[in-house]
Amino acid sequence: MSNSNSDHRGKNANDAASGAEIGAATGTAVAAAGAAASPGAAANADATASIAASAGISASLAQTYTNLIWDLRLLQWSNYFEGGVHDLSLLDSQFFMLAKQFLSRYASAFTPTDRQSEIVRTLLSRDLVDKNPAAAKLRNRLDDWNNYRDDDSASASATSSTSSTTDRRLALARKMRSDVLDLMYIRNGLAKDQGYHSYPDLVLSTEELNRERLIKMLHDFLDANLPHAQHLIKKYDIHWESWFSDLNRIAPLAESFPGTSAPAPSPAFPFDPSTAINRFLELLGLTDARSKIKIAFQDHGFAGMTSEVAPGDIRVMVEPIASLAGFKVLFHELGHALTYCFNQEQDLFRILPASYDEAMAVVIEYFAPRLLLGPTLQKKAAKIDVLEHTRCAISALFELELWESPAPKQPEELYLKHYGRLGVQIDHPELWALDSFRSIDPVYIHNYVIGAVLAPRLYDFLLQSFGDDYHSWGRWLINNVYFDGRKRPFSEKVASIYTI
Repeated sequence: MSNSNSDHRGKNANDAASGAEIGAATGTAVAAAGAAASPGAAANADATASIAASAGISASLAQTYTNLIWDLRLLQWSNYFEGGVHDLSLLDSQFFMLAKQFLSRYASAFTPTDRQSEIVRTLLSRDLVDKNPAAAKLRNRLDDWNNYRDDDSASASATSSTSSTTDRRLALARKMRSDVLDLMYIRNGLAKDQGYHSYPDLVLSTEELNRERLIKMLHDFLDANLPHAQHLIKKYDIHWESWFSDLNRIAPLAESFPGTSAPAPSPAFPFDPSTAINRFLELLGLTDARSKIKIAFQDHGFAGMTSEVAPGDIRVMVEPIASLAGFKVLFHELGHALTYCFNQEQDLFRILPASYDEAMAVVIEYFAPRLLLGPTLQKKAAKIDVLEHTRCAISALFELELWESPAPKQPEELYLKHYGRLGVQIDHPELWALDSFRSIDPVYIHNYVIGAVLAPRLYDFLLQSFGDDYHSWGRWLINNVYFDGRKRPFSEKVASIYTI
């Protein structure tokens, strides 16, 4: 999903049939795990039998866990874009039951013996926190802003002005604040119960990221880019509370194509979205992907979102494109889709960690303007990159510090401390609570910066290795990154380019 603090569609009706099916599947997996390694049998087994038992548990759990992921993604897509009102708490409870029963009954008999086993263990450890009923209930409540709106908010929203919009956002933020903090307390406490220093440490462990190396990368990125970002903010008169719409002014594309509400071609921007995508895929020799990816342009309150809702069922939803920033969002989402499309793995290795998924989306977002557009728009795309990823780096550092001690008065103080480095005027630090990266997608935004650091290095590597033989670029991406999904750590896939 592209970086955006967007209103999300609500989820407020039961889907009992789906929940029952999932419950049956979970029960089967737990029973299979027990058959594979009961506590008594594991205690008396020799080393070979113990490894076999762990492998049996791992395979059973991996299959069931993957099926739950597909169910969740399909219902989320329905809720966000198809008018669905599925109650995702039913799925949350199934994830939690799977994690709790496994970790309480079989963890002592389960020794990770291979990569899949280790991934299963870390994912279940995180679900023991995120899918805990108290945490899941707050998370799902926060995911529907209608839970915090007044009854008359719909009529009030008809009044369109910057001040009224800010007032409404402030009212929402103030109502959501206590829930966001409560959710942080719950997640932090549950992570510490498992022996982690904090919730971010649990997440980073699941994502196979080193905390110290990550923090150094964020600081290094800011050292290199913050002065340029400050200059661009002044040059383009970018304001904090209209940041995203102000980015559109850097290179607007006003006219629309019939039927798509996308921008018309111009000498500087010669492609409509479909033509641009086809041209990009042709350049890289990836045209087989086009028929496998469903792309729609609709305004649903998201800048863009991509999901593989079932194996091979890859869906992209993007706002109508009205600027170069929107063009970049389109190719960011295409980056997600390509990562899924060329993943030849099945089951758990098909479910990618956010660090890998998001970084490779940023890579394609970086490549597209440089391969498709003229020099002027390439330079403007680079400016948008600096602004967006500098903000992301600051957001990540703000979040990591906030998790250390989310005291009642601290968020606003830290918000001003970190974001104030951009040189923008921040009148309402209370808006921190409205950011979905503090509650819905926590400890996530640093992944954009990983992509921002990797992308130019990978671009230069491919250019030096293959020149303008772009088909070889595509083959390299497939053979070295995409094809084996999560079977290898992402850090290993790009080790020759950058140390993550």
